Amino acid sequence: MVTATIKSKKNMIFLSKLESNFKILDLILTDFERYMKIVKDQIKISNIEKEDFFSFAFEGCYNHKENIEVRLDLIYFFCNDFKESKIKLKPENLELLWNLFVTKANSESEKIIIYKFFGNRGSENRYNKSLNLLSRNNEFTQNIGDYLFNNILTNNNKFNFLQLTNMGFTLFEKYFIFINVKNKQINNESRKLRVLSNDIIGFNALWDLLISVNDDQVKPNYIKIVGSI
Repeated sequence: MVTATIKSKKNMIFLSKLESNFKILDLILTDFERYMKIVKDQIKISNIEKEDFFSFAFEGCYNHKENIEVRLDLIYFFCNDFKESKIKLKPENLELLWNLFVTKANSESEKIIIYKFFGNRGSENRYNKSLNLLSRNNEFTQNIGDYLFNNILTNNNKFNFLQLTNMGFTLFEKYFIFINVKNKQINNESRKLRVLSNDIIGFNALWDLLISVNDDQVKPNYIKIVGSI
């Protein structure tokens, strides 16, 4: 809804000028931090149940879910849809978003929304249901993939394998395949994975997942991905 509103030619010209004079992404992320601090402060002094977080309006007239989504939509728009823009999510930006929504998440629902943001935005429209694939033609995925996978998704200090849920594993799986296909360690042209090298990226993390995961819903998916390679 937000991005559809600003995609007119007139507005795009305005945004180009705005971008050249202000660091738009920094402004959005700073506002995100401000908003999430308000949320955390209000949670401390209220009796809001975790399952009710998304329907509660911590600021303004929009609920928590809408407040998060509109900001993420803006980030994605400027980093991918707005072709005139040269804005890219930098490593420190990824660390900030991960810290806000995973490391310091107020509820599992917040983790899920950021997993979907990183995982579904770059997904192919059609893919074999036995594989979770990210499009190699998606600029957003290309720009964040290496850092997200190598520094966050394979780092047990940031991505707690002991607390990993099925949604979290799905994100790991998508980037595991994406990074290895990109670096020609795995082939998926036939929509089936085929190992091309013994140097599979993230294999140690995949093994650590095996001995760490407690969620019974994750284990069948783990077996599926290991069995396919």
